[in-house]
Amino acid sequence: VLRPPFLRLRSTAFGQWKTALTVTSLEVSLKTLRDDHLEDQRLLLQLQHSLGEAQQSSREMLAEANLQTKLRVAEVKRRENLETEAATISLWKTLDTIFSKRRAFFLSSGL
Repeated sequence: VLRPPFLRLRSTAFGQWKTALTVTSLEVSLKTLRDDHLEDQRLLLQLQHSLGEAQQSSREMLAEANLQTKLRVAEVKRRENLETEAATISLWKTLDTIFSKRRAFFLSSGL
């Protein structure tokens, strides 16, 4: 089938226009993909930063809990030391009383 020359020109112009539209559409798609990629990278960096902050916060909370535990242990030991010291003082007083009574007994009996 032979087409007249003006139809062939129209057909060629339409093909070029369709090709240009397809190229433009592909360029827009590529730009959208690049933008999406950049946004994904930005979100990834934000998530990495948030993860770093969470890890730091977690380490700080763990360190604080560790210090609180050490503080409680030190407080228990301090109370135990005070109780031991009080018991030791009481024992020395009892021994002093016993030795004082013995000394008084020996002095009064003339031995």
